Amino acid sequence: MNIIKKIRRFGLSTFFELKSANRMNSNIMIFVLYGMLFDLGANIYRPFAAMYLIRIGGDAFHITLLNALPWLAASLFLIPGSFFLSRAKNSKRITCVLIFLSRMMLFLAVFIPTLPPAYMPIAFIAVMTLLHIPEALSQASLQSIVGTVLTGNQRPIAIGIRNKFGHLCILVASITTGLIISYVPQTEDQTLLLYQVFFVLAFFVGLVEIYTFNRFKLPVKEENIESPRRKFSDIFKMLKDKRFMKFTTAIMFFHVSWFGLSPLFVLLQIDRLGANELWIAMGAAGSGISAILSASFWTKYINKYGNHKALTISTFMMGISVLLFMTAQSAQMLAAISLYAGFCMMGTTTTIFNGLLSATPDEDRMTYIGVYSTLINIAQFAGPFVALMFLNMFGLMWALAIIGILRMVASGLIYISGRVPKEREIL
Repeated sequence: MNIIKKIRRFGLSTFFELKSANRMNSNIMIFVLYGMLFDLGANIYRPFAAMYLIRIGGDAFHITLLNALPWLAASLFLIPGSFFLSRAKNSKRITCVLIFLSRMMLFLAVFIPTLPPAYMPIAFIAVMTLLHIPEALSQASLQSIVGTVLTGNQRPIAIGIRNKFGHLCILVASITTGLIISYVPQTEDQTLLLYQVFFVLAFFVGLVEIYTFNRFKLPVKEENIESPRRKFSDIFKMLKDKRFMKFTTAIMFFHVSWFGLSPLFVLLQIDRLGANELWIAMGAAGSGISAILSASFWTKYINKYGNHKALTISTFMMGISVLLFMTAQSAQMLAAISLYAGFCMMGTTTTIFNGLLSATPDEDRMTYIGVYSTLINIAQFAGPFVALMFLNMFGLMWALAIIGILRMVASGLIYISGRVPKEREIL
């Protein structure tokens, strides 16, 4: 009974928090709704992408490519794309087109099982890579828009609420999808058919994403005035911004270790502990529940102690989470540890975005974010290959230990980056 009361109290407090934030700035509501739809659509299929790849004949190297190539491809387009978006007369409309192109790639995934078996793994990796290019550009545009329409005091509130509701959508999507895949199909062909259905469903969620994104209320100059033309030489000026580069370098190092866990975690779940889609979903559910419950904590912590301190602590705790994963003796135990991992993840995702907006000036923010996103995507591309190298050299357990230690080292670098003299205030 006490648990029911706590859940009811949590729901009411969240509702009034959102209602109060909406009165503060109506764009906060749009930001939260769009975030919910993005997380819902992505988590209908993304948590099970590696399992799907294995079902169509993929191996450890294919899993590494799946976790690496999309980031490399996006890094090639983010800087020129950010130049284009920063000069566009209506960046909101172009972003909607990018979202549509990204979701259209999911239709291509529907036809992958019709290909010869030898080509199916590479075809799926190619589709997921092509999907990520417009998605990365649209997310960079979203970050720039949020930096424009929300003030510094509004951002941590908006990001906290968005993450809270977003993780609720992740929870619902992951559990529902995992249960359906685990219990409904009777044959492998039926399982693959269900994946096809989920790809189509994610596309239709994407259409609602577009409608919601289009409701952002941008300043008139943002929509109708073309910005000055930028040159690639302008990038070197941005690379001389010490505050921006110290933050970006530290976050790059962290992302190598963050995304380096992806192929190792798949091997730990599936090969070592024998997890199926259901237990993958339960792990995502555990992470989502703790993330939802901890959202308010991280928002209050940021307001009290500052974004930088929260970022340092949450990234260090994410390193500890990897060491805890090593102790798991079953898929059930791994799902339980995910409760702690979700708490850390909420703190990190909230503070990284907030830190990025603090580290970029109002002028040329779209281009700064393009440069940042390019460098981060390169780090995300490198992470799985670094992990694969450790895996081949030392084995799974030692590779996990090294990734966990690298995360804690990255936390130290993040702490140091905040001590650099700066012109812009850290939130």
